[in-house]
Amino acid sequence: MAKTCKDAVILAVDSAREKIWSINKRLYEHPEIAFHELKASEWITSLLEEDGFNVEGNLADLETAFRACYPAASTRGPAVALLAEYDALPKIGHGCGHNLIAAAAVGAALALKPLLGQLNGSIEVIGTPAEEGGGGKVLLAQAGVFEEIDVAMMIHPYNITAICATSLARVKVGVEFHGRAAHSFMHQDRGVNALAATIQLFNGVNALREHLKPYHTMIHGVITDGGEFPVTVPDYSASMFFAMAPHIAEAREVYEKLKQCAKAAATMTGAKVNFHSYGEYKELIPNETLAAAFGENLGALGVPIDEKGMYNGVMCSLDIGDVAYHVPSIHPYICLGKGLTWHTTEVAEATVSELGRELLLNAAKALAMTAVDIYLDKTLLEKIKKEFTSSLKRSNEN
Repeated sequence: MAKTCKDAVILAVDSAREKIWSINKRLYEHPEIAFHELKASEWITSLLEEDGFNVEGNLADLETAFRACYPAASTRGPAVALLAEYDALPKIGHGCGHNLIAAAAVGAALALKPLLGQLNGSIEVIGTPAEEGGGGKVLLAQAGVFEEIDVAMMIHPYNITAICATSLARVKVGVEFHGRAAHSFMHQDRGVNALAATIQLFNGVNALREHLKPYHTMIHGVITDGGEFPVTVPDYSASMFFAMAPHIAEAREVYEKLKQCAKAAATMTGAKVNFHSYGEYKELIPNETLAAAFGENLGALGVPIDEKGMYNGVMCSLDIGDVAYHVPSIHPYICLGKGLTWHTTEVAEATVSELGRELLLNAAKALAMTAVDIYLDKTLLEKIKKEFTSSLKRSNEN
């Protein structure tokens, strides 16, 4: 039965290819940044609603988040969630390929829907806004959106194909210094230079880097406000930092060291310092059992998988890490083109190329085929959940 159902979803994706592609291209042509994805959310939910999905908007009080379910209510069989991202990058557009991610989730859901009666399960497309810095999935996880889900899946385009990469945990923090304004030539002795405090903070962070744990523990920062005019001593300066590490506990330790650097800079300059937390991303704990099933299906479609480097490698920081603390999850990568520089217009253009079209169709098929395995193979789902429990226990013990 599994082969018959997989053949059916492959045919269904091919039949709906233009509908799926139109979502991808439309998002590319109308990019919207984090928490402002009003058109994207409307277009995706309208398409799913027209196809018979029950749509719940304003999910967890996030205006552009949604849940689209079929059947509308089900107490039988596994519940599979397909995660859709659709936020773009400021001034760049879809330079991270989120338009492909959303379209692949939609395509897989449309292909699965006609089979759900016999497969005895349910499908949910969960629209997750603001991956690029806003952490939509973190907020959805905190609101309990994933509590009734058995597995969560999504794909991400990248330079290679790899099915089981992890991600870094991240703490995002804003640092503000408040000084005292003064004429920088006539009364500089009366001023307290907030920008000088920020510069000393960056000097401290640069010195700190030598003493961070090796292999993927890091701090990145930018100055967001450095004053207005050289003739006036800046009385305000601000910066933004990411403290990243392989585990959330380690990222929090890096953040504490960053705070000490900021306090020292305040002492040196006489400025006052304030910290603003912008939330955390936990590290992704990929479910290897679920990833292996996805990999088999992707391989069956003729997509070569690079198991070196990123099979157990680390990729930046992702808000799906918080989902993976609640439900077995995967975030596999599929090659969009070798040598692409990520977060650029080059990537955005690649999402609507012929390689982008091929990636989209293969991704939708592999997601749907893996869902079929979950619906039909109780032993597989038991293994997935057993691994999830043990992996989460190990992570919490770190």
